[in-house]
Amino acid sequence: MISIKNIIDFFRHNLIIKAIAVFLALFLWLNVVMEKQYVAAFKIPIVLVNIPKNVMPSKPFPTFAHVRIAGTGKQLWGFKIFSSAKIMVDVFKVRKGKRIIVISNADVFLGGSKVRVVAIEKPQS
Repeated sequence: MISIKNIIDFFRHNLIIKAIAVFLALFLWLNVVMEKQYVAAFKIPIVLVNIPKNVMPSKPFPTFAHVRIAGTGKQLWGFKIFSSAKIMVDVFKVRKGKRIIVISNADVFLGGSKVRVVAIEKPQS
């Protein structure tokens, strides 16, 4: 018959080996899960570059955009922790008057990360 004492003895016997086995199982599971492809949204700042001296925005421009980025779990995790990503909008050719600047995937600087841009959602201030 199984008693509480037998169950407690089972868990106490070879406790270090069982703890190592559980740790290795969790590590292997995490490694397999992190190899799958995922898409995640990140809030990335917008930076205007090459601003001509005689041109100035009449209204505040958006300061960030939500960008959907794809990669493996490991790549996205590394991107979230270590990335200095930004959207660099070159306004050198902009002249006086009302202009709408369209941001494309090529404007997103990912800082050498192996992830890729899937979509850029509407920028927000």
